[in-house]
Amino acid sequence: MTDDGLMKLYRGAVFEVQGDHGRIRILLDQGNPTLDAFLTRHLVTDTWAFITAWNPGDERPSPGENQRAQLLLEEQVRGAGWSMWPGDGASPDGEHVEPSILIVGIAPAAARTLGQAFRQRAIIVGAVGQPARLLDLSLDLELLNHHPENR
Repeated sequence: MTDDGLMKLYRGAVFEVQGDHGRIRILLDQGNPTLDAFLTRHLVTDTWAFITAWNPGDERPSPGENQRAQLLLEEQVRGAGWSMWPGDGASPDGEHVEPSILIVGIAPAAARTLGQAFRQRAIIVGAVGQPARLLDLSLDLELLNHHPENR
């Protein structure tokens, strides 16, 4: 799939985090008072990222491999001292679902590095009071794929 096609799929996906009183949809390129209120209630006042370890790049690992990668991602987030909440990204029809996490207090540059470490093509980044945005990592991944010594 082309990068443009993949970015279109990402933009059409449904991203949700499990909040205190139900699921909260993460809206791309627009403000989100519900998400902001949830984060503020938990004393989050700065940046966040929404990341998965499932299906890196163009690969389609087994469910077990995806689960192990997701657990490793969560372990790294805890080890770095960031807080996280579970969520998922899904196709609009709900047929394809990837467990994800909302990581709070992570700077966009650190989120980019984490997404790259798990070979993701894109992640979502945001900050309280600002629109969420899709961060395309595909160019960075192309460099990694062509220069394995940088992995």
